[in-house]
Amino acid sequence: MPRLLVFAPCEKTIISGAEAGDGSASLISIIQAINAQVGEDRNGGKVEKAVAPMRWHIFSLWLMEADDTGRSYEQDFKLTFPSGKTAFKQTIRFTQTKQFQRVVAQIIGFPVSESGEYGLSLHLREAESEIPKVEAYFPLFVAHVKHEIAEQAGGESVQGIRRSSRVSIGIKQKKKKPVSPKA
Repeated sequence: MPRLLVFAPCEKTIISGAEAGDGSASLISIIQAINAQVGEDRNGGKVEKAVAPMRWHIFSLWLMEADDTGRSYEQDFKLTFPSGKTAFKQTIRFTQTKQFQRVVAQIIGFPVSESGEYGLSLHLREAESEIPKVEAYFPLFVAHVKHEIAEQAGGESVQGIRRSSRVSIGIKQKKKKPVSPKA
């Protein structure tokens, strides 16, 4: 069974090409926390399906054992809200052909409707099996902040500024303009 060497969410993953070297991976800005300014919906409540407009990656690196040659595996990435509900789940299948196996998932948007600890989990099992053999967990913290705090952290009302391992995002609900009756 493969051994998990690295599992992390990050802002960007760069894989060196054959012309540059050995195909090694660089993880740029590992994500640990997100500060989000979540606006109100039309009824004055919090936006229920607020999503931070960011592109991010989930990276895993496996060391294959000699008896893994030719075997197929399924790896699940799952993100859960602090309430325990599933935000998303993605399954990626791969067959062992090299000593190291990289799996990179590109995700568009990060759900921020709840504040607290989100759980990013990884499960690996042999293809067609229901029982995961390897599991890993990475906590991600989302804090809802007021507009003034988001500006101090480098964010703007709609655009997020990423700094180090923290991400500041502002989310604003668009309000409909009132329509005046035509005479």
